[in-house]
Amino acid sequence: MKEEAAERLEEYKLREKANAAKLAAQRQQQKSAQDQRQQENEERRLLLLEKHKEAQQKHDEMVQQRRAEVEQRMREQRKVQERNQKAQAAANKQREQEWDQNMLRQAWENRLRREEEAQCRSAAAPPRAPSPTKAADNAAAAEMYKEMRRQAAMNKMRVEAEMGVGQPPSPLQPPPPRAPPTPDHYSSKKLSQAELDEARRQGVLADAQGGGEQQAARAGHGRRRGGACGRGPAGAGRDGRRPAHGRTRDGASAVADRGGRGGGLPRLPERRGRRRRREGGRGAAGGRVRRP
Repeated sequence: MKEEAAERLEEYKLREKANAAKLAAQRQQQKSAQDQRQQENEERRLLLLEKHKEAQQKHDEMVQQRRAEVEQRMREQRKVQERNQKAQAAANKQREQEWDQNMLRQAWENRLRREEEAQCRSAAAPPRAPSPTKAADNAAAAEMYKEMRRQAAMNKMRVEAEMGVGQPPSPLQPPPPRAPPTPDHYSSKKLSQAELDEARRQGVLADAQGGGEQQAARAGHGRRRGGACGRGPAGAGRDGRRPAHGRTRDGASAVADRGGRGGGLPRLPERRGRRRRREGGRGAAGGRVRRP
C-alpha cells in the first residue's frame, strides 16, 4: 500500500516537472515571438516614417517650386504691365503735344485768315463817313427813356394812393364790405320736417343721420354706420373721404362675405394690416382664412 502511494507520488512529481518545463518552454517561445513581432513592427514603423518624410520633402519641394514659378510669372507680368503703361503714357503725351500743336496751328491760321479778310474788306469797301445825326439820335432816345420812367413812377404812386398802401387806416372810415358767403352744398336747400320724415322713411338719409343698418343688411352689404361710400341703400353716397382698402370708415368689411367682422367692430392693433401666417392670414406666406 505504501509502495503504491510512493509510486503515485513519484509519478505526480515527474508530471509536475514535465508540465513546468513545457510551460517554461511555451512562455519562452511566446516571449521570443512577441519580441520578434515588436521588432518587426518597429522596423515597419521606421520604414513608414522614412517614406512619410520623403513624401513630405517631395511635397515641400514641389510647393516651393510652384511658388517660385508663380512669383516669376507675376514678376514678368508686372514688368510687361509697367512697360505697357510707360508706352501708353508716352503715346498719350505725344498725342497731347500733337493736339496742342494742331490747335496752335489752327489758331494761327485763323488769325492770319481773319487779318487777310479784314485787309481785303478795308481795301474793297469805301471809307464810311461818320453819321451827322448819331449824337442827336442818342440824346433823343435818352430823353424818351427818362420820360417813360418818370411816367411809370407817377402811375405807381397814383395806384398806391388809391389803394391806400402804406397809410394807416382811418378810424372814421368804415371797413370794406365782405363778400357774401358761398352757399353750402348741404345747407343751400332747407327741407321741411315732413320732407325729412319721408326721406328717412324711404332710407335716403339713413347714412347721413347715422342709421340705415337694416336697409344695408337687406341690401346685402353687412351692417355699417355712416359714410358707406356708395354701397348702402339708395341715396347713400360718398362723404368726401376714401375708406381703407376694401373697408368702410368704421373698419367693417366692404363686402360681408369676405371675412369681415361686421359693422362697427374695430380691428385690433395686433391684427392691423396683413395677419401673420400662424394666424391663418392671407399674407404673402399663404394659409387658409379663418374667421376671428
